[in-house]
Amino acid sequence: MKFHKEFVLIALYIIIIAPLFYFGVPFDNSSPDIYYVKGKVLQVLDGGLFADPVSGYPSMHPPIYHLLLAIMVIIGLSINTSLMIISSLIVAGIFYFSYKVLVTAFDKDTAFWTVLALPFIIEFMGCRNILLATSFYFSIPFYLAGLWLYLQSSGSDRFSAWAALLWGLAFIISPVYVFLLAFTFLLDLIKKDYRRFFLMTAIFGICIIPFIIQAGYIYYKGLWGTEAFALWRGFPDGRWFYKFFLEFVSPSVRDLVNLYANIHIFILLGAIIIAIKSHKFHWYLLLTLIAYGFTYYHFSGQYAIRIHLYFSLFLIAFMIDYLKKLSLNRWLWVAPTILISLTGLFYGSYKAYIVMNHEREIYEQFAFAGEGLWNNLDRHLTDGEFIFCPKATFFQYIMSHKSVHGLSAYKTLEYYQLNSELARELESDYELFITSEDYQVLEDLSQKYNIRSAVFNRNHIFMPPFVILKNEWYAVFQDDYFVILRKP
Repeated sequence: MKFHKEFVLIALYIIIIAPLFYFGVPFDNSSPDIYYVKGKVLQVLDGGLFADPVSGYPSMHPPIYHLLLAIMVIIGLSINTSLMIISSLIVAGIFYFSYKVLVTAFDKDTAFWTVLALPFIIEFMGCRNILLATSFYFSIPFYLAGLWLYLQSSGSDRFSAWAALLWGLAFIISPVYVFLLAFTFLLDLIKKDYRRFFLMTAIFGICIIPFIIQAGYIYYKGLWGTEAFALWRGFPDGRWFYKFFLEFVSPSVRDLVNLYANIHIFILLGAIIIAIKSHKFHWYLLLTLIAYGFTYYHFSGQYAIRIHLYFSLFLIAFMIDYLKKLSLNRWLWVAPTILISLTGLFYGSYKAYIVMNHEREIYEQFAFAGEGLWNNLDRHLTDGEFIFCPKATFFQYIMSHKSVHGLSAYKTLEYYQLNSELARELESDYELFITSEDYQVLEDLSQKYNIRSAVFNRNHIFMPPFVILKNEWYAVFQDDYFVILRKP
């Protein structure tokens, strides 16, 4: 019987997604990113398509992914089940379209061995956390599908049109592709392929109309701006270049003194030597390298690491394609490929097991402690209102169950999603609230944001604002874990 390599990739896929269904919770379920996704879905269901779930103000965070999740919730799926389904589809899409892209760019043999190394590429040379069901990860299969069609589109208007459509969808799901796509279109212009350039940019422009509408709406509201993107961040200095190099060669752990960074550096040096010796260098590697640099500067390292995935995918394929054409024993490159694949698979599976086992325990604790609170949120809180609530309680118990807002702004590892002035004002007001020992300060804040409710858990009952409010407001719900206060 003929051996089908595809069965190996299917088995690899099943092993990667197995923890999702074994533990029955989304990956990293208690992370701020997943809380944000759940809160945004509730916001969309409440009619706030562009609203930030933490603050309620419009933001530039694209809502397309959350709109899809909202539809899944409407048809009867729980948000956790929806996220698990999305995660499994994301991994399937990454494997399938990576294979298709590499078959088109190289050949079937190179594609198989490169995709076999995907667990290592993702964990140590790319965006990590493949099971994380956020909008960026959801955009990856769309971008790869578009790239697959683009590589076949020379002289074909049909393939060019579909590639532009898929890239437009990828962009409105996650705008991090702005430089990668811009340089791809620019390459067509440089090559004087005017027909494909104008066709693809026209279709892409039509596809991103929802994003333009969102930007226009936010500008009209006077809330334009986000720290996540900047046209000018100053002249790069020595520290910037060191950080750039560090995060480029070690995107996973940002540390040069580790085995995986050294393997990455070895692979990069090997690719450079091969390129010099063979006088060949795949154009897509140079394109993604330039796009990585621009994304790193104008967005951040946290965003650029997402472009690094595509660079690393082609880097490994480029090396394998060269090595297998040499008159070497095949096992000299097959064995290392299998080894790094198993390393990435073991590390990823172990990490998923540890994280998701912990997540299941946390989820069970949250469900036990929060049951009474969740049953009373609709009774005592109004959708869209601001409430007094400590950040931890708001993110962990409130935001993913009720469409209300707190005095804080959602922040990624580096930047606020909102207009920076508004974000800092919210954060400043939150600090006033959480440290206040004066009822008048709390009264002024409640007047400013029309706050008439407060939620505290038992860990905060000795905090000054709670002590003050419990004497001035009245409790409408209280159990062993939480109390909801209402203003008279």
